[in-house]
Amino acid sequence: MYLEVTVSGKGKMFFKLNTVRSPRTLRKFLIHLPFSSVLYESSPLLFCEMDLSIAPEKAVNEVRKGYFGYWPMNKALFIAKNNGSVNFPLNVLGHIEKGVNVLNKLSKYDVVHLKTTNRIF
Repeated sequence: MYLEVTVSGKGKMFFKLNTVRSPRTLRKFLIHLPFSSVLYESSPLLFCEMDLSIAPEKAVNEVRKGYFGYWPMNKALFIAKNNGSVNFPLNVLGHIEKGVNVLNKLSKYDVVHLKTTNRIF
């Protein structure tokens, strides 16, 4: 399963969702789709608010460019714009498969629209 993220005026990205890494978090996330929000920035992450009310699950403190997931302490979804370390746990839900050029153009205050899809367009 894939997550399609459309960024207003910039294009689309597709993330391969990992059903094994954080399955409880992923299940809670999927019931909130489709979803739209504004991005904010906390380097190396771009994030948007979404309260899933879930604790860290197989959490990481190191991210790679293109990771997508949930930030429990901030009650937010995140996209890693660059590789980096953070001082808080992150639940990784997937990684970018297509649209790295769009990822490179992302910035705070961009509007994103998220929905699931079974294939990459």
